[in-house]
Amino acid sequence: MGKVYIIGAGPGSHDLLTIRAINTLAVCDVLIAGAATLTPSLSSFIREHYPRLKIITLDKRHRKDGDELAIRYARLGLNVAHLKNGDPAIFGGLEDEVSKLSSLGISYEVVPGVSSISAACAALGIFPTSKNNDYMGFIIINGHDAPLDAQIKALRLVGRGFILMPRSDYLTELCREFKCKEVVNVERGKGRTLRLVFVERPTA
Repeated sequence: MGKVYIIGAGPGSHDLLTIRAINTLAVCDVLIAGAATLTPSLSSFIREHYPRLKIITLDKRHRKDGDELAIRYARLGLNVAHLKNGDPAIFGGLEDEVSKLSSLGISYEVVPGVSSISAACAALGIFPTSKNNDYMGFIIINGHDAPLDAQIKALRLVGRGFILMPRSDYLTELCREFKCKEVVNVERGKGRTLRLVFVERPTA
């Protein structure tokens, strides 16, 4: 039986892969990734440095097939790299995949990645937990799936947060009450755009 490695690919640039991710890819036989995850930067790097790696790219319609493919190849005795955007433990939808692997007795490991949120903070000088922000911290919201009223309630309580992949209609409502700053708007390939918005209460 092979092993499945669920690897965080970071924001999309190959130089933001962690050393652990790079070393893990070296022991894998198969790589599975959505087309939007496997950016040109990552694709070039992986093909150059891991020429024996079998690469399977899934389009949007078949992205959910990744879990079953990982299981199939692991059962053949192969080590599988299942590449996910950012840090898979934050927005990788791991619950179902980990549950399936555990129930089937397939060994797995989650390899953390650089989240687009931490990358955005570093690049743009946003320090949500600093003294100037009263050390209050921030929240991370799944902007596409979380109900609008829940997003508003959470932001009112905490005061600031990052909204990943916000719905445009929700964002319009949020920006009427909060200050909004788009910090990431990057084409991921295959018509998919990664959006990240920083939202905070207006200062009095």
